[in-house]
Amino acid sequence: MKKKKLLLITAIPPYPQNSGGATRIKNTIQELSKYFDLYLITFAYFTENDNLKKWFNESYLEGSIFVADSESDINWLSLKPIGRKKDGQKSSEDFLEIDEILGMTFFEDSVSNVFSENQEPKETRDMIIYQKEIKNVPIINSTENSDFITGLLWDSSDDSYNGEFDSEDKEDIVFVTPIIKNSPGKYGIYDYEIRIPSKLREYNKLNIEEVYLYYELN
Repeated sequence: MKKKKLLLITAIPPYPQNSGGATRIKNTIQELSKYFDLYLITFAYFTENDNLKKWFNESYLEGSIFVADSESDINWLSLKPIGRKKDGQKSSEDFLEIDEILGMTFFEDSVSNVFSENQEPKETRDMIIYQKEIKNVPIINSTENSDFITGLLWDSSDDSYNGEFDSEDKEDIVFVTPIIKNSPGKYGIYDYEIRIPSKLREYNKLNIEEVYLYYELN
């Protein structure tokens, strides 16, 4: 899993780097960000680079983009859809508990209001994450354009006792979008577009300035 840092203060991230931070891969992602109400829209296109030639094709590129708080330590094989327990059964009030953690409970465009109707996902989609199918991922359109979507996951490896997401364990959450090469979005033609709450950087209070953007390329 590749990782790069996204600085929300400037909304202009540095170049991507690998998860160990040793190798910087320049000019592989041309990225911009815009604020949209209380959310940040991040969008970008990939460019050819020797470090990415084993993945890169001018017309075809598969994978996903993930965004999480900078303090999150994600177990990518343990991701589950928000609104579902470890065993796949429905879980109540997950969206509300995320709002409580982020301090967005009374916002008109809270996570609950944006992603759910009475705590039921407005829409779901099955996704392939880390070569594993995850069913019933709650999704929204990243912007008004329906080509790009944003999904919401939680890291079940952080769960201590009850088999579901809750504000007590405060399991890490991850926003995800599939890469769709050369597709139209709200701000032009690019390869992905993801919508995240600007308060995601405050999920863990140790560092309230940053989130990390990860990419998985197949």
